[in-house]
Amino acid sequence: MPEHTMIDFGSNFRKIREKAGLSQEALGICLSLSTSIINRIENNKRRLDVGTVHRLSMVLNLEITKVMKALVDGKAIDLINTSPDLKSRFKKINPGKKRIIKQLEKKIK
Repeated sequence: MPEHTMIDFGSNFRKIREKAGLSQEALGICLSLSTSIINRIENNKRRLDVGTVHRLSMVLNLEITKVMKALVDGKAIDLINTSPDLKSRFKKINPGKKRIIKQLEKKIK
């Protein structure tokens, strides 16, 4: 009988977020989710749905298959070409989020 291993999607989701240099709050804004939901996903207290994975791939400007692979195997994802795109996306966020935008711009530079 084959041995079954559980995939830690939450931990792998966190790795992707951290590799992108985003706080839970910033990623939540990008994905139209609350910080609480991002936290619950990362701690495996909420399931990661296909819609969220799709939006994540769009935010990171990556093919969804690459994001899925990173979520399954936990290996580092190449985000070299995403920083300028992330920066332009965050500038479109409502003015009340300027603190987050400044934090992200520092990390992207």
